[in-house]
Amino acid sequence: SLTTHEVAALLRVVREFRGRGVSLVFISHRLEEALAIADRAAVLRDGRLVSDRPIADTNRQRLIEDMAGRAFSVTERRPVQPRPQSPAVMSVRELIAPGGFGPFSFELKEGEVLGVFGLVSSGRTELLEMLCGVRRCVAGTVTLFDRKDRPASPVQAWRRGIGILPEGRKQNGIFPKLSVEENISVSFRNARRQPLAGTRAERQEARRFFERLGIRAAGLDQEIVYLSGGNQQKAILARCLAVGPRVLLLDEPTNGVDVRTKGELYRMIDDLAGQGIGIVMVSSEIPEILAVASTVLVLARGKQALVVRNDDLDDRTLLEAAFASHEPDHRHGPGRAAAKPQ
Repeated sequence: SLTTHEVAALLRVVREFRGRGVSLVFISHRLEEALAIADRAAVLRDGRLVSDRPIADTNRQRLIEDMAGRAFSVTERRPVQPRPQSPAVMSVRELIAPGGFGPFSFELKEGEVLGVFGLVSSGRTELLEMLCGVRRCVAGTVTLFDRKDRPASPVQAWRRGIGILPEGRKQNGIFPKLSVEENISVSFRNARRQPLAGTRAERQEARRFFERLGIRAAGLDQEIVYLSGGNQQKAILARCLAVGPRVLLLDEPTNGVDVRTKGELYRMIDDLAGQGIGIVMVSSEIPEILAVASTVLVLARGKQALVVRNDDLDDRTLLEAAFASHEPDHRHGPGRAAAKPQ
């Protein structure tokens, strides 16, 4: 995806072409871009044109309703809360990686969604890489299900019951030349001691997750590269679920997907948490963090700045912590309590 500066440069070029009398069709699921650049806004849903209005006659909320087929607002959501006595599925203590990342300390309970928020280069992705064995650690411990056992590789993480949805699906998530079925069943082949690879059982298992997540495609044999971004993301999530995880690591799970699919992914995360799966979700979107996470971990400049329950959190609290340059802060704010390691 483009950076903020790159998007601004692109929009300048589009305006220049329009100023020369060139007609353009600008396709985007980023509503702010469409509202900023377009004269008319047309919305397609399920292969059909559902609305076509002058930009002056529409707004962000109306476009969202057209895209989703109903009213949808992230701010109306409330996170699923874990049961008070839920056991910990992951406990992280003083975890440090080369490059000045850490120390990180937190606990993830069964059925809890831990949202990880921070600015660019705050260490969000690096933390998840430490947890799944992609990035080396120089100190600290990770306890999984009452056993000190930090995975040494993603394959080992899968075998330990950790599902991984990486950031940047095109670079790190999908296998573009493989089918939807093959992309889902990669987890069978790597995470299981006796793989189902190439068997009828493998196809049946892949179809089960294909249908469960509502992946929109011509079929299991379609190459995944031809699916929309949201359906590619669902296929990667299906791969995660196929290992029967007790912990899910989700790095920007809704990045680059349309509003309708984003709502579907939120409901899936709620359902998975309701089944007792512990979820660590990295997101750079504050409304998403506040709507989905029951506990929030804020990172600043590679350090842990705040761990707090999402009772009455707001944008200001998260941003103040994200811009912090001091040591970890576990102070209790009004109406909220810090989730201190036990």
